[in-house]
Amino acid sequence: MVDEIRALEDTWLKKDYRIQSDILASDRKLRVSKGKVYKVTRVEERDADTDMGGHFQVDIAYGAGTWYLFGGHWHLPWQEEPKAKLVKLPEWNEVNWSNWKAPVSKYFTVGEVTLRERERIPSSPKVKKNIILAARKLDEIRDWWGAPLGVNSWYRPWHVNTRIGSRAPNHPNGYGIDFRPMGGSIWEMQKRFESEWYNRGRWKGGFGRGAKKGFVHIDLRGKRVWNY
Repeated sequence: MVDEIRALEDTWLKKDYRIQSDILASDRKLRVSKGKVYKVTRVEERDADTDMGGHFQVDIAYGAGTWYLFGGHWHLPWQEEPKAKLVKLPEWNEVNWSNWKAPVSKYFTVGEVTLRERERIPSSPKVKKNIILAARKLDEIRDWWGAPLGVNSWYRPWHVNTRIGSRAPNHPNGYGIDFRPMGGSIWEMQKRFESEWYNRGRWKGGFGRGAKKGFVHIDLRGKRVWNY
């Protein structure tokens, strides 16, 4: 499958995501202007729990090679809201989990839950129920923010979670989500969410301050807050 990615701001494609662009050799990076679109055949999440979390590995189509990008600077293939208005919210056993465009809630789809990766399609009823519950909470945040949100990472089976360097159970259980505004400042969203939701008791789950990695984390595993 060939998908598209689009730069949301001036940014870089890099051959090594562990090295900052200002010190990376010129033949190991490519300057990209806002609005630039690339065709890609693969987009894979990388090293979630390291200092360089928030990066993705992409294979650019037509032999243009494998590169790394910072997710917060790009519109990624799965970041799209359902086209049709829902008559009713789906239950876990009403979702077609093999259809990327199938809605799991008012604003979010199976494609966002799985990052359009077949190995991330959930099979456990418990996990599916958690995904639906988390999706409805994220709908509330989307309504509060008033503009589209993009998912960086949602459901990860344990083998995927381990592969990208995470040991926490939030994503493998379906109730952990890393997300960001598709327009506006991630830093502003993080600050406002903490002030208006977490501090005021409106959010009763986990809250991870991950803006420097390009996302805000929420989960349903008890109220607590931490920095990435």
